[in-house]
Amino acid sequence: MRIALPPERRIQADFSTRDAIKQAAKWTAMALLTLGMSTLVSGVLQQKEVLEKTRIVDPEGRTRGRIVCTATFKDILAHGILWHALILGTLGLAWLIAGSTSQAWLLSRCHLQVDEA
Repeated sequence: MRIALPPERRIQADFSTRDAIKQAAKWTAMALLTLGMSTLVSGVLQQKEVLEKTRIVDPEGRTRGRIVCTATFKDILAHGILWHALILGTLGLAWLIAGSTSQAWLLSRCHLQVDEA
């Protein structure tokens, strides 16, 4: 099903450069502390954070909706372990499609929550 926003509304992400720097520092530290194991989930969790800071605004700048992701940490961890096993099992070939597949997987677990007004 295709959903179209009214022309006067737009999608706005409230993910700043400061947020991106904090994310990079946090995941670099996590990768070092966990000897790289946090990379199983870091990409999908970073995407989820951006999506959850995305909202629908009207011409006056009022929030009229937002993106809600229902994927839990457990779901994301299972997905990450599966893809890392596939990448290792195919000697790296699965890496060619892992990024786009993981993004599609996350988006399929998100929906628009629209405030009617």
